[in-house]
Amino acid sequence: LEGDLAGVKDLVGAGANPSGIVEGDGSPLIGAARSGRDDIAKFLLDQGADPNGVVEGDGSALIAAAAFGRLEQVTILIDRGADVNLAVDGDENPLMNAAEHGHLRIVQLLVEKGADIHARIHSESYPRGGEWRTAISQARKNGHTDVVAYLQARGARE
Repeated sequence: LEGDLAGVKDLVGAGANPSGIVEGDGSPLIGAARSGRDDIAKFLLDQGADPNGVVEGDGSALIAAAAFGRLEQVTILIDRGADVNLAVDGDENPLMNAAEHGHLRIVQLLVEKGADIHARIHSESYPRGGEWRTAISQARKNGHTDVVAYLQARGARE
């Protein structure tokens, strides 16, 4: 899936589920989001892949696209019905992932499309009993001052 549209078409043509789970890789759509393969993502969505499909441990396609800085992929997924506020245990939500990795333009797009800048998610994976996370706390933790400033200007608080 990392770069073979013809192979993906062959697999789907042979009956592979475009929303199927691929052990260790999430789903075909999550793989396309990670690798920035817009052509594969569009094909999978055209074939019925769920833009809000969740795979435990891998999140969703929009979470992956946001985390990896794939602006075009984020746009495609939102246009095809991906929920900008979909949270997945252990993977938070798209806005938190974009903020954590410093992808300002994606943060801006998600907010423009209705992402909740006030969302708080408890992460159990943090040592000593977990922690509460917000988009702004994730950006601050990783030194993304431009993202912090943008979110503060919109009224976000930790």
